Amino acid sequence: ALWQGADEARQELDLRSFENPVWLYAAVRNLMLRSGKTMELVSAWEPGFGSLGAWWRQLFLEGEGRGLIPVSALLPGDNRLLERMLQGQRDNFLETMVQFDPVENSCIISLDANNLDELNDLSDRMLKDLEEETCLQTLDHRIDQGIGMITLECGELEERTVGQLICFLELSCAVSACTLG
Repeated sequence: ALWQGADEARQELDLRSFENPVWLYAAVRNLMLRSGKTMELVSAWEPGFGSLGAWWRQLFLEGEGRGLIPVSALLPGDNRLLERMLQGQRDNFLETMVQFDPVENSCIISLDANNLDELNDLSDRMLKDLEEETCLQTLDHRIDQGIGMITLECGELEERTVGQLICFLELSCAVSACTLG
């Protein structure tokens, strides 16, 4: 399914047009580099993204050479670290936020009679709804801070869509490396 998704993406992205998302992503990254940005923060709300984020870093470090320095983070856990990194450095960052569709069989947050977790104000809400709200609030916060944002909406997290994302990134890196000379 991973290879099938990559092959589907390769066929769909074989488009000689400025509407090609590969070209758009590479162009935005290069424009940000030329405008003085030095780092691209790649963030995701999916705990399983850690390995893919590490691969992404390696791909762009080796593929581009002198492009934006990629840094990856898992949200919301790395949010405090990111806020410290961004203090006084906001002009140096571009953030690419990878988003997968929320899991449909999300659980409902239940009431804790003793309120030990101090989260009773969130009881009777779907976890996926809270995740979506938190993601949107983070996106708005970053924009309000003046950080350039790119969102990659990848659909449902499954092997096929991960294959599509890998193909997209490999093509983007190749196009970006070519434009950097």
